[in-house]
Amino acid sequence: MPMHRYAAEAGRHAEELLEELERCDEEALRAECLRLGFDGAFDFQRDQRQEILAYLAAMPAARPKRASWRDETRRALLLLWALYYARQAHTLLAAIDSFGLAPGGGYRDTTAAAAAAAAVIEGMYDTPPLWPFGPPSPFHDD
Repeated sequence: MPMHRYAAEAGRHAEELLEELERCDEEALRAECLRLGFDGAFDFQRDQRQEILAYLAAMPAARPKRASWRDETRRALLLLWALYYARQAHTLLAAIDSFGLAPGGGYRDTTAAAAAAAAVIEGMYDTPPLWPFGPPSPFHDD
């Protein structure tokens, strides 16, 4: 599959996750995020990275079946981070496609193209914000 298709599918995957997150109890998630604060939410992300990536990789029908994902608040927090990761993946794949990063080129040209792609990605780290709902964000740094 060409890289632009992977980027497009990653974008659709992020949209799917956002739709799933919108079905969660937004106020309960907001309260949990306020309780944790950004540092606590970031620690959750770091400590639960493999679980978040597993959620991201799981088919939608399989998600409700996993015992560790049945708690609504925990699932919403996993989903919040899975959405964030999916958006980052979309940005990365789109940048790779835009700059033509693929095996076969000279290493100096590839390094320069990768640096240009990295600059684009770095510029997008602040967007999208972690909180995908309307204000106020429970993360004051968001």
